[in-house]
Amino acid sequence: MKYLSLIHMKYDLLIYDSESLVNAFDGRHNVIRLNGISIAEAEGLTAILLGYGVSVCLLPYEED
Repeated sequence: MKYLSLIHMKYDLLIYDSESLVNAFDGRHNVIRLNGISIAEAEGLTAILLGYGVSVCLLPYEED
C-alpha cells in the first residue's frame, strides 16, 4: 500500500456559493477552481475564506 506524503501533495480548491457541494454544479450557482496549490496555500486560503463564511472544498492529489 502506498501512503501519500503531504510534502508531495497538491490541492485543487473549489470555492462555491451554495449550501452544498452537491448543488454547486447545478447551473444556478457559481464555482471557482484554483488548480495545483500547495498545502501552505491551501491552509491559508481556506482559513481566510471560511472566516468569511465562504464554502470551500479541497481536492488533494499526489504531485507527479
